[in-house]
Amino acid sequence: MEEFVENMFESLRSSNIRTDWLFLNADAGFDIESFRAFCYRNDIIDNIDKNKRNGSESEHLFDSLLYKCRSVVESDQCLAGCI
Repeated sequence: MEEFVENMFESLRSSNIRTDWLFLNADAGFDIESFRAFCYRNDIIDNIDKNKRNGSESEHLFDSLLYKCRSVVESDQCLAGCI
């Protein structure tokens, strides 16, 4: 997963789009330590929902209100693409 995201960010950077201090709102499928470490190394602020299958309590900060707004943004983007 990190390789795919790195390739995506490299494409953005080559288009002169900055990715440092990017805010990433992601679902529980991205709740793995290696991906969180990738975000940290690349100055990406992650807001990733806790994957309940991981078991223990997470030490990571999570803003549930911003996470809930995620679906609104995704819906708006889908609507914009259809108009």
